Amino acid sequence: MAYGSVSDWADRAPPLRGADAARLRGAAHPEVRARFLAARALLHRIVGTADLSYTSGGRPCLRGYAVSLSHTGDLVLVGLCTRARLTIGVDVERTDRQLDGPRFPGRMCTPGELARLARTPPDARNALLVRWWTSKEAYSKALGRGLGLDFTTFDTRPPPGWTVRTHTLTASETTYTAAVAIGPDSPKDTP
Repeated sequence: MAYGSVSDWADRAPPLRGADAARLRGAAHPEVRARFLAARALLHRIVGTADLSYTSGGRPCLRGYAVSLSHTGDLVLVGLCTRARLTIGVDVERTDRQLDGPRFPGRMCTPGELARLARTPPDARNALLVRWWTSKEAYSKALGRGLGLDFTTFDTRPPPGWTVRTHTLTASETTYTAAVAIGPDSPKDTP
């Protein structure tokens, strides 16, 4: 896993081709474009290429690597796995992202998680929800499902053979919560 500031990497992206060039053209908002370019620049710096292909479900692929990308605010995160038959998913959110409210926990938590959340002191609930959200999204990305997976159907304990970890990162004086999920099986979705 590698990360950096969007402001440090956005202007270092290599020329994009294929699907990434089309995706960049489709990104209308300048901040989204900058995060997209920064992710490709950081990936290029690590492995010498940013020529991604995509599965029919939208999961990025790079020959010889399992890859996952995430970005928010001024942080870009790249997850790479070089071991054969492993898969990876990463997600990152600002640690202060407001998730604790009247409706959101019910859309992302299992009944057991909601019970645990109710027992959590109010001042710690939001940080817990951000950790749970990033863990669930990283796992879902590793499966190749992204936000298409109903987060209320699984909890943050990974299934056998999986590892899910959260980390605290800092970029541009902002604190972020990042998660990485590594699992044993590559998604069956093909490029």
